[in-house]
Amino acid sequence: MTVQIAHDVLAADSTVVALAADRISPLDHKDTYPAVVLTKISVDPVNALDGWAGLDYSIVQVDAQATTYAAADQLAQACRAALQTAGHLALQSPSDTIEPFINLDGVYQVSNQFGVWSS
Repeated sequence: MTVQIAHDVLAADSTVVALAADRISPLDHKDTYPAVVLTKISVDPVNALDGWAGLDYSIVQVDAQATTYAAADQLAQACRAALQTAGHLALQSPSDTIEPFINLDGVYQVSNQFGVWSS
C-alpha cells in the first residue's frame, strides 16, 4: 500500500512525468532511463494497549536513476518536491550519492527515503 501511495503521488505530478514518463515502478523497470524505482524499506505498525491501532508508519525509498548525475539529481528533486507536498509523506534521509554497482552500466542514482503514514 505505501509504495502505491508514493507511486500515485509521483505519477500525478507533471514535473516528474515530464522527466520520467511512465517509468515509475516498484523494485525494477525496463532499463530505460530516466526512471524512478520505489522500494518499501520497512513497516512499523502503530500499536495501542489493545493491539494494532489501524495505522502503519513505513519507509519508502525513492531512487531516481538516469544516464547522467545531473539528470538523476533533477529527477530526485522533482520527486522530493511532489512527495513533500502530498501531506502524509515526509523526507527522512536524503542520500546524494552515486551507487557504484549501478554506475557500472553508466547509470547514476540519487536516493531519498520518505516516511509514509497509511491505514
